[in-house]
Amino acid sequence: MLPLLLAVAVAAPPDFEIVPTDDDLVRQTQALSRELLEHYRRDARDVYIGTIQAVSRNDDATVPHDRAQISVRDALRGRRRDTATIRVPVAIGAPGASTGALAPDAPMVADSYHPPAIVGHQVVVFVDRNGWLMDGDALYVIAGPMAWRSTEPGRFMRPDQDRDWWNELTPGPEWVRLELSEVQQAFAPRTRRRDR
Repeated sequence: MLPLLLAVAVAAPPDFEIVPTDDDLVRQTQALSRELLEHYRRDARDVYIGTIQAVSRNDDATVPHDRAQISVRDALRGRRRDTATIRVPVAIGAPGASTGALAPDAPMVADSYHPPAIVGHQVVVFVDRNGWLMDGDALYVIAGPMAWRSTEPGRFMRPDQDRDWWNELTPGPEWVRLELSEVQQAFAPRTRRRDR
């Protein structure tokens, strides 16, 4: 009987630590998510879910930016199309970035971080009436049931691969997160009910 108990003891799983969820952080990020979704719902001209197919730099504009071509899987708002081209401001400090005067139709985003458009990423983007990312940063990478964007430069744009999530139940404030189901619900066509 002793050899059997020894075998069970050896096969036991290793110890692990569960870090408690920071409830205040969860409430803060949920509130930010709701505020952003309401802002996007109110002000976005186009909302696309798709894959970035190509990115080219436009340096001859007042605001250097990338032109990102997106293969559209779903147009939550705006004209249905196979591809859409959006203007993505270049991150402050990146090669070609400008801190000079903004073009009249550029998004109002002084000294903030702009997420980069990276070929191959599945994204959800919120676009203003002039074809810019809203606020210069409304580009979210899809990972699982969430859409994510970094708040700082120097962080890889895939949150599911950029951090060690195994020992942490709540990601930190370095990411802005939107639930895809809530995004889709926010932009679902509203039907008017008639009482009979």
